Amino acid sequence: MFDVTDLPPSPWGKKPRAAKAESKPALTRPAIVDAALRIIDAEGMDAVSMRRIAQDLGTGAASLYAHVADKEELMDLVVDQIMGEIVVNFGDQDPGAGAGWVEWVKAMARTMLVTLLAHGDVAKAFVGRIPFGPQGLVAMEAHLAVLREAGLPDFLSTFVGDLISQFVTGYVLDEVGWRGRFPGAEESDLVEHLTKLRDYLKSLPVDRFPNLVEMAGMLLSGEDDGLSRFELGLEVIVRGFASFVTPQQPPQDPPAQSA
Repeated sequence: MFDVTDLPPSPWGKKPRAAKAESKPALTRPAIVDAALRIIDAEGMDAVSMRRIAQDLGTGAASLYAHVADKEELMDLVVDQIMGEIVVNFGDQDPGAGAGWVEWVKAMARTMLVTLLAHGDVAKAFVGRIPFGPQGLVAMEAHLAVLREAGLPDFLSTFVGDLISQFVTGYVLDEVGWRGRFPGAEESDLVEHLTKLRDYLKSLPVDRFPNLVEMAGMLLSGEDDGLSRFELGLEVIVRGFASFVTPQQPPQDPPAQSA
């Protein structure tokens, strides 16, 4: 490429506008990622494009490619930034070393849930991606350290985070998709819709659908005995992993010596 920055202005070029008192911030990778997240939060993942981000930053799309190779790399960076937020947010939820690996994993899953839900449908960016960015590596290292120190077999430790992440991501996508069907709806509107579905199930012929009629309320309540759908799913997964762990036997007293 030739350097054309020192050429005189072309006769057909427009006279540049006077610079404003406040100058635009320098275009950087973090600025591009922040802009992508702003768009995701406000308009959803489908609204994200290099052109749309450039518009948000007041520059041309070509300028972005000096910092980000393409949209795929941008999504990798978005995922890593979210992983960093999860790590920071988890600092306030960490149950402590004495709580055991089960409570640690549950706290991390809840933190991931809250963080992803705070960014609309950003969970879409996690599908098909392994979070091997700098922040993702920090989170995975901490996760493996806790599980291995607790005595979980290595093969099991490697899968705990993977399946928990899939569960949380899937739950968030379902939750966001459900609420996306009712744009601008209040919580009372969603409850009203569920009530209509429940009443519909109860109206079915009881001789043909006895279980649906009897369990209509439970199917659409979202929780039972205070255990939400998310917490139930999390409990099932964690108990499943725990079933692979052989409990440590307390040391036995040596046999008495015969006289």
